[in-house]
Amino acid sequence: MSDLLTIVSRELGIIWRFSKPRMWFAIAVTVIPGMLIGSTQWPAWPLLLATVGGTTLVAISAFIFNQIREIDTDALMKRTSSRPLPQGSISVARAAIGGLICLITGSAVLFWHSGALAALFALLSFFVYIFIYTILLKKTTVWNTLIGGFAGAVGPLIGEAAVSQQVSLAGWLLFALIFVWQPPHFWALAIRNRADYERAGIRMLPVVHGVRRTWMESLVYQVLLVLLILLAWQPLGIFRWQFWLLPAMGGGLVVLWRMWQLFRRNEDTKTMDLFFMTILHLLTWNLAAALDLINRPG
Repeated sequence: MSDLLTIVSRELGIIWRFSKPRMWFAIAVTVIPGMLIGSTQWPAWPLLLATVGGTTLVAISAFIFNQIREIDTDALMKRTSSRPLPQGSISVARAAIGGLICLITGSAVLFWHSGALAALFALLSFFVYIFIYTILLKKTTVWNTLIGGFAGAVGPLIGEAAVSQQVSLAGWLLFALIFVWQPPHFWALAIRNRADYERAGIRMLPVVHGVRRTWMESLVYQVLLVLLILLAWQPLGIFRWQFWLLPAMGGGLVVLWRMWQLFRRNEDTKTMDLFFMTILHLLTWNLAAALDLINRPG
């Protein structure tokens, strides 16, 4: 038994090194408001755990296969050169096995506990991330961040589908919020590391069109995000002002103000504070949405 536990612990450690915890956690968090949109009460714990857990496993699988595909690219970038595959500390075969285990397990859990539609959305996000974003777009067009954003925004769709076996306007709005949140978030990181991306041949917006153009487009997406937050309150009335509008809008405006500062200075190094501010804003509005939905009448 102890030998088995040792093997399992070692393999889980390998998967953890590939898992990109910050990214899968951000996706997992967005599943919960989607589940609350689809139900008038807090979902049963087995369904909640299966949906969040299954989504997380599929996301981790996508990150593993992304790193398998990009071994050579990661080796060229300072930010990623210490990952297990470029370092040769883990074989491609072992990584692929771990990725397949996560993909099959996560998909099966979603299918049997959360329904076929939830599993379909998770598998579609895997397909977009690996085949559309990683293989087709990342080295060919600056649209990679936007189009690949579907994979990162699918959490609310999985959540609502798990509860109601369909997706409503409110669920698609939550998807849209995350979808337009992503470009400025990732571009802040890309500006900071654009030399890495250029060396690796990845066509990120700041590499191809420069820092100022990137900040301009980031401002556009952030303004759109703020408008979508407002839309969710009025006229759609999906969320209420006291739970939703104040924290979600407040965070959005703070990020917008910081983004404007960086645009005016054409800043290309001090961008990580904005990167982490966007993460905090994502967590804030998802918490606000969950609190609103939990406390709604009836």
